[in-house]
Amino acid sequence: DFGLSSLHVQLYHYFLCSDVCNIVVSTFSRLSIINVVN
Repeated sequence: DFGLSSLHVQLYHYFLCSDVCNIVVSTFSRLSIINVVN
């Protein structure tokens, strides 16, 4: 079913983007902590 497959792709992109956002946020928080310590 095309609708089901497109929904699956949207969910995949959503989870992929959320993983990338989590990585970026954690990286920036680590950098900010390092800047505060320095």
